[in-house]
Amino acid sequence: IARAIVSDPEVVFMDEPFSNLDILTAEALRRDFIDMISEQKIRVGAIVMVTHSIEEALIMGKRILILGKGGKIVEEMKLPIPYPRNIRNMQEVIDKIHTILSQSVEETELIKRKQRYIRLPDVSPNTMIGFLDIIVDMLGQKDRINIFEISQKLLLDVDDLYPVLEACQILGFIDVKEGDVILLENGREFAKSDPVRQKEIFSKALLENVFLAKEIYAILKMKKEKRMKLDFFIDIIKEHFSKSEVKRQINTILIWGRFAEIFEYDEKSEDVYIPESPVS
Repeated sequence: IARAIVSDPEVVFMDEPFSNLDILTAEALRRDFIDMISEQKIRVGAIVMVTHSIEEALIMGKRILILGKGGKIVEEMKLPIPYPRNIRNMQEVIDKIHTILSQSVEETELIKRKQRYIRLPDVSPNTMIGFLDIIVDMLGQKDRINIFEISQKLLLDVDDLYPVLEACQILGFIDVKEGDVILLENGREFAKSDPVRQKEIFSKALLENVFLAKEIYAILKMKKEKRMKLDFFIDIIKEHFSKSEVKRQINTILIWGRFAEIFEYDEKSEDVYIPESPVS
């Protein structure tokens, strides 16, 4: 930041500038930075900051742009609130942002119907099992619970919950409506079954809800030797994602497929293949 502002630039761009710092250091630097801006000790025309932290955006921002899938701006908010700000006095704004973000999770089902290759969140099957198991216990006899109640009880930032929610929704284990997580019967059974049954449920959910998994499995079944080079599947999806995202998507689908025991990956031969006793 110091190198960026020393030359009095018209615009300063910052991408998660405090994310690698410990909590106390980050808080101190944010406070010092805000003080310098408020007291006009730095001559900068505008500052653009990218952050995943709602709290950080509210403490620092005068104008907040909330981005949805594909970098689309879904909401613009102006914050004519003087510095320094107390996050505890901004609950109404926090609730509004949470509602907007939860709506993006709700859109997952619509996107799934419209797009052949949806972006899969980087969430492991075991993380989904653990999350759903906790939700089952939290719900008791109820069938829904508010997202923010979950975050408070688990002491997790709401932002950290969204990838898990999205993964569970893609696979048909939960639904998300009006900021509530609705546990579906498939999700309840998945959470509470024994490991063998969990793999069966996950396999069925994966093949029914994720086209890429269904496509890989179908192609492998057609091959006499039941295997194909990984590059073949990379070529299939590379027109739909960025280069870095293709790697993440392939890694995720291989992890999900391995857990479901519908296909495996041999790093030595770089082949994707159906194991000897695949889940039918």
